[in-house]
Amino acid sequence: MEVKVRHPYRRDISMKGPVLLAELLRNLEIEHRDVIVLRNGIAVNDPHDLLEESDTIEVYPVVSGG
Repeated sequence: MEVKVRHPYRRDISMKGPVLLAELLRNLEIEHRDVIVLRNGIAVNDPHDLLEESDTIEVYPVVSGG
């Protein structure tokens, strides 16, 4: 799977799938609460979601403001 990480810095990597979202973030050393994860353009939040080899994953920092 193609993984585009934008937190804490930009990097693009390839990983073997299937893999759980929680495992992917653990391998990237990223806390789930610090990011928004998109699978094929759709947000995924459940750490038990299974990410497939054919998926494109994007990891973005959470941004808030008022």
